[in-house]
Amino acid sequence: MSLHIRRRPLTDTFDTALHPVLERVYRGRSIQSAEQLNTGARSLLHYRDLLGCDKAAARIANAIIEQQPITIIGDFDADGATSTALCMLALGQMGATRVDYLVPNRFDFGYG
Repeated sequence: MSLHIRRRPLTDTFDTALHPVLERVYRGRSIQSAEQLNTGARSLLHYRDLLGCDKAAARIANAIIEQQPITIIGDFDADGATSTALCMLALGQMGATRVDYLVPNRFDFGYG
């Protein structure tokens, strides 16, 4: 296995004083201002643009109504653990009573 690191061209400037490593990361991603980093929810796709979102929502609603088991497949990193916990809480608040989760073993199933 050979490792090849692709170097990205850097943008010329960044408009604020940053740690050199962070500045290099931002410049390598063509980020030139702090406004590009503060996108918030406005940068997210509208739910209608998510392919199959309506079908998924209907399937989850049906599972809650019929008290079918729901299993959340989680992840072991910080955002994966947080989203798994959030889904567990949210589904419970929506009336689901048969909710479980599975976080696959990274050594058996790999990373990512």
